[in-house]
Amino acid sequence: NVPNYTPEGRKKSVSEFVINCPWTAMKMNARFVETIRELLARTYRKLRLRLFVAGSLQRQNDFLPFANMIFHALGKENVELVTARAYGDFMKLMEEGDLSIDSYHFGGCNSVADSLFLRKPIVTWEYDKWYGRIGSAMLRMIGLDELIATSEQDYLDKVLRLIHDDAYRDSMTKKLQQVDLDATIFSTKHAPSFQTAIDYLIANHDQLKREKSREPIRIT
Repeated sequence: NVPNYTPEGRKKSVSEFVINCPWTAMKMNARFVETIRELLARTYRKLRLRLFVAGSLQRQNDFLPFANMIFHALGKENVELVTARAYGDFMKLMEEGDLSIDSYHFGGCNSVADSLFLRKPIVTWEYDKWYGRIGSAMLRMIGLDELIATSEQDYLDKVLRLIHDDAYRDSMTKKLQQVDLDATIFSTKHAPSFQTAIDYLIANHDQLKREKSREPIRIT
């Protein structure tokens, strides 16, 4: 859905280069943290990783252990932890970012759409499961395949280029500004087809279950 937010053109309130990390804490894992640590080691710009951890850390006193681990791994001076906010406040902070990066291996969906809506370039790292391919599919829909990474090295290279090459980052932003998002990622053109597919699966559930086929179901 089109975000219920009107961009304000907010500017940064901090001096660092701000990277939006709208993943929530649940998508952080040791493998991906090592990748982010390598990113910090390879940049010559002072970064602020704005990590939106959302409300998942408000249960069972999870916040402090998580914060201690992240600060230890990435350096407290490099990380800003943003806890649960109203959607409008979340988007205001996202507006201040210089760019966004997607998580791996569990990637984003709404967070990628939010970044694109705000015309913030975002790099995705495509996985081989559906939950790690949604953001990349959106980028393909709007012709920004060059921001889709297929390996850790590719991911780091793409993010670092956006960080260090101001002209390139500006060109990606201009491309985003020219994209018709309503006709692409926010289009409802195929919604009736989705409903048809769901109706078919419900009506034929017992038969499909008996067949136990792994072949794609073609619905016309």
